[in-house]
Amino acid sequence: PTTQPATAPADTQPATAPTTQQGQTLSTLATTFVDQLAKGQFKDAAKPFDEPMLKALPPEKLEKLWKDLAAVNGKYLGLAGALRTKPIAGYIAVYVPTHWEKQNVDLKIVFIKDHHISGLWIVKPGDD
Repeated sequence: PTTQPATAPADTQPATAPTTQQGQTLSTLATTFVDQLAKGQFKDAAKPFDEPMLKALPPEKLEKLWKDLAAVNGKYLGLAGALRTKPIAGYIAVYVPTHWEKQNVDLKIVFIKDHHISGLWIVKPGDD
């Protein structure tokens, strides 16, 4: 299952290329997000969503997405390597490699400048 990112509101400033500190901060936020999903803390995981993302993927749908991932990939076993950070069209994507029983997948978490999550995709490991 793949979730398309919500469009950022017109008054939201897009992110620029991350500095090392920004990249570390976003990586920490992304790791926390995945940890919350793994623990079933879907309301907490959705707190950093921007408004359009929250409308597109409220906690109930986020829970379904996580359960669908487990149905396809087996039990979640943890992180599967180093996170990658990449600027994309004015946003910053953090790729979180995750390890599951059947296969690994990357969670592509897209942030806007104020560190809100504005998009989420499930991609093959190493894909952009």
